[in-house]
Amino acid sequence: MIAIRSQYPDATTYTLIGGWPGLERKVEAPFQRAGEIDAENYKPVNTLQTLTAVAVKDSLVRFDTLLQPGADHERGDEALAMARTLSAPSANPTTTQQEIRKLKSSAIAPKTSPPRTYANISSPPAQGPRSAKPLDKLGHAGGGAAAEEVEGRGEIDAAASLDGQYFVTDASCGISYSSDGGVTFPASNISGGPTSPSTDLDGDCGVAWGPSGTFYLSQLGDNPVEFVALYTSTDHGANFNYVTNAVDRSALGINVDQPHVATDHWNLSATNQDQLYVVWQETGNFVSALACSTDGGSTWGAPVSPASGNFGYPRVAVGKDGMVYVVSRSWPNQVYLDKFSSCASGLVEQPGFPFSGSFNDAYGGTCTGGPIAGLDRCNDGNTLASPVIAVDDTDPNHIYMALASMNASQTGQDILVQDSWDSRGSLRSPRTAPRLPFGSCRGLVHGAEQRILAGTIADLPGTRRRTLTISPATTWVV
Repeated sequence: MIAIRSQYPDATTYTLIGGWPGLERKVEAPFQRAGEIDAENYKPVNTLQTLTAVAVKDSLVRFDTLLQPGADHERGDEALAMARTLSAPSANPTTTQQEIRKLKSSAIAPKTSPPRTYANISSPPAQGPRSAKPLDKLGHAGGGAAAEEVEGRGEIDAAASLDGQYFVTDASCGISYSSDGGVTFPASNISGGPTSPSTDLDGDCGVAWGPSGTFYLSQLGDNPVEFVALYTSTDHGANFNYVTNAVDRSALGINVDQPHVATDHWNLSATNQDQLYVVWQETGNFVSALACSTDGGSTWGAPVSPASGNFGYPRVAVGKDGMVYVVSRSWPNQVYLDKFSSCASGLVEQPGFPFSGSFNDAYGGTCTGGPIAGLDRCNDGNTLASPVIAVDDTDPNHIYMALASMNASQTGQDILVQDSWDSRGSLRSPRTAPRLPFGSCRGLVHGAEQRILAGTIADLPGTRRRTLTISPATTWVV
């Protein structure tokens, strides 16, 4: 609740609800619509948002309400009144009164992790041969980092085999592959497609690699936008064939958006097949959801609900121990980190999770003077935050999180990277990753050999191309 209050401290009050410490908030803030809405027809507007949070034993119960633009503000008061009727197990009145007093006096503060020292790396791992010319900071040859222009632009994703020999890239569902260590990237062939609930596909593709050697491709469906199609490639990304719908919410009429796919790179299931995970945001509030498969994507279990708020934009990563991490945004400026057991172990949320924190988000509705780098639509449904999660390949207790946060001068975004060594989500203070001089935006992160690869995406000045810059020295033009 301390973290929640930090978002709008002047608009937050503490009170007892159902006998437990509670928090209430009512603020007017920019309204965010679905990311596909055209900014020319929908201009940014403010609306009322209410929040009630109650600490019941070891759980936090939230009631979020987002009113439609123009709605009577009395509806917000009604939402708060409904939350006050919460029925909960009996609490110790003396203890809860003490906790309320501490909250009001700011005597309770978030826990912070002590600084940790790191061993210096004497020399980086040797890189394989590259045929591409390096780019400078404006995307021209001579910048000192290897680069390769691949098919598509925007909404990028990439997957690689553990030996680094095979790659699949995605940019706005333009799928390319490499079977020669990244020297060439011909276009992949996509075959087949869903027949139900529709044969139409939208975008929002994602790619992943499994230890069976299979590459996976997910794509958001269309008409209705309520399912996610899954394709597989057993020839290193050259050909993808439709398998099934990894997500299908059409029977419930629930919209689906922003899916991402991931695999367990180390642990096969009991049937010696890849374990797959898909996250997405759904419903009119765009909350996060997670589903998994233990048979290489042929069948999928019922979804579970990772912690998130409205407009979650979730991402998923899997550790060497099989644990599954989901990071989600909570509008307007909070981020949640949740942890689950493997699919083979039931996809159970782990004790001590979720963990939450605050940041300074920026989103498409704040566009002024033209589009923001990295957003293909300048509207109020997109976000620059793009929180992502990664797990150290050598230490499953070492996790990384990166996101884009508006800088103090409100002139641009910094890529913030945080890590944790205790596998419980207690993240250390963030560090700012290197950024390009022209409008960097969304963050990317990958953990390998106890080294952090933090990246930014930005528009190249005077072009329609975008760059993906990885620290310390790798850039792909996409």
